[in-house]
Amino acid sequence: MVEFNIFNIFIWIILLFFVLLFVKQFFSEKIKNKFCVICITITLTWIILLIIYWMGYFEDKLIIGLLMGCTIIGVYYIVEKKMNRKYSLFRLPFLLTLIFIGYNLIGKNIELSNIIDVVILLVILWILFLFLLSYHKNKTLNRIVNKIVECCKKW
Repeated sequence: MVEFNIFNIFIWIILLFFVLLFVKQFFSEKIKNKFCVICITITLTWIILLIIYWMGYFEDKLIIGLLMGCTIIGVYYIVEKKMNRKYSLFRLPFLLTLIFIGYNLIGKNIELSNIIDVVILLVILWILFLFLLSYHKNKTLNRIVNKIVECCKKW
């Protein structure tokens, strides 16, 4: 049986990276441009580790969470790059929703009341941001929307 420690996981990531890098050369240019080998490698790694974790053969939730976090922020940046500027208002609720999904994938024995509380909080947050978007032409609300949208301006 293979021991799942950080060293072996890194070896897996390195090997998978180079295998996928090799395989990528056989794809069309259109697919090559949308295929990030590092992203796919990290995502496949945590998915495999998560399945092994669910089966009871792996216990290190920390490495799964770190790798999952890489994917979450990668998805966040891909969506942010493709979205219309006015929808960048939704970055916070979108990111928190992704984190919540990841948390629930890893978590065992999560209390239902805790899940319900977070779902209610996220729904309220989405509704609040939808309200801000709907009334962004109001001068006061427009200032708030602009501050939210511009929170991540490049330094």
